[in-house]
Amino acid sequence: EALRKAVFEFAQSEKPAGVERFAWDGTPLEADAPAAKATAAPATAAPAKASSEAQRRLRLKTSGQLRAMLDEFSVAYPAGASKEALLSLAEEAGLLERWEALHPPQKKAPSSSGGMADMLFASLDRDSDGSLSREEMAGLIEKTNAAAKAQGEAVPADFFASIDADGDGRVDRGEASGYFERMMAGGGGAAGGGGA
Repeated sequence: EALRKAVFEFAQSEKPAGVERFAWDGTPLEADAPAAKATAAPATAAPAKASSEAQRRLRLKTSGQLRAMLDEFSVAYPAGASKEALLSLAEEAGLLERWEALHPPQKKAPSSSGGMADMLFASLDRDSDGSLSREEMAGLIEKTNAAAKAQGEAVPADFFASIDADGDGRVDRGEASGYFERMMAGGGGAAGGGGA
């Protein structure tokens, strides 16, 4: 489970800026950099400012999601409004909690070994050759080993080798899917070795 979480969150951290990212439990992850402040100040006294966590969750919404939120609660906005303007309106109207009550965040965890392998390749196969080198997997391996140590689990002597079933120094999709199948069946988690 720790490895699945580490792989999932690593893949999320590799998504391009502006793309929503989620933790293993389905909660949104922090954005790369704080967005610029909205230029328009409210003309009248606004409801109490949202907490920084609520502001972060609101900032993770796309412009389309913000427009849908404003439309659903009949809050007018100018055509062609910027994301910052939409954010300001949604925050001023205190819409986030109401929106989340009607539209709870959904968990994005993959449900199959193939989904895990696809996610792994999408985030790590930098040269797009259809296989992963030890170098391409180095960051994930480091994070996985650190997570295992933090939970008091044994760290495999050579995690990469436990996935590279044929020992050719590259992990293909079949090897990754096979590893995740063993892991999901309880026979090849981060501490379990999982070698073929």
